[in-house]
Amino acid sequence: MKYEVQNRNDFGAGALLVARIDESDLDKKALRTIQSERPEFILPFNCRSIDGQIEFVYQLGSREKMKNQSGVFKSAEYAAMWVGLLNPLLECEDWFMKPYSFVLDAEYLYFDRQKNTVCYLYIPSADDCCDNNALKEMAGDLSRQITVDDAGLELTVLRAIMKDFSPTELLQNLKPHMASGLPAAALPPVAEAAVAERPAVYSHEPEKARQDIPERIAEEDGFIENEPASPLDIVINIPVKKKDEKKPKRWSKNKAEV
Repeated sequence: MKYEVQNRNDFGAGALLVARIDESDLDKKALRTIQSERPEFILPFNCRSIDGQIEFVYQLGSREKMKNQSGVFKSAEYAAMWVGLLNPLLECEDWFMKPYSFVLDAEYLYFDRQKNTVCYLYIPSADDCCDNNALKEMAGDLSRQITVDDAGLELTVLRAIMKDFSPTELLQNLKPHMASGLPAAALPPVAEAAVAERPAVYSHEPEKARQDIPERIAEEDGFIENEPASPLDIVINIPVKKKDEKKPKRWSKNKAEV
């Protein structure tokens, strides 16, 4: 599935990002789950139904672009940054989310300084938005923009990106660089969980199923508003790929591709 993201400024809400998908391509279970309990690693958003499409409006708030983070990282901070970047892709199934429905583009990666977390743009679509090549390109872009004071550590990251990129393998290689003396606020809250033993990244039976979240989308629930588009609305057409197209291969914790 192809997607497009547009910028929008609102006098009250500030900087926003806007995307649309067809209602038929909506991942209802993921949408209901992350609206009920939104993980910190995705941008907060609102959505509404407009003319057969679902419009997602993402709120940036005080978050800054990851690529604009200046200065040279210390080794432990650099390792923690990669943990915060890759761990959401391994954890997301707890919210019925899919790794390739994240917008894997360094241009749309943000950093929340108050919570010290990396924030993604997530499109709850039934079809994938990205593939492993997009993930590898995003990691490569970020590695060129953010530097570290340890040349050996930087080389470790670059080698992992250049070959068959495995997020789990890179996290294991970074574990020795996670300094125990680093203040807790400088580490992502899920840093230790990132390198623990986990099931395959992409499974059809999530580790932590949420039976209390209905799959039905109803207008009376109030989380999708049916209202006409205003002249200021940005319409973004996202063509849905044909069903017979091959989906990209997933990564697993033990192999780069399965």
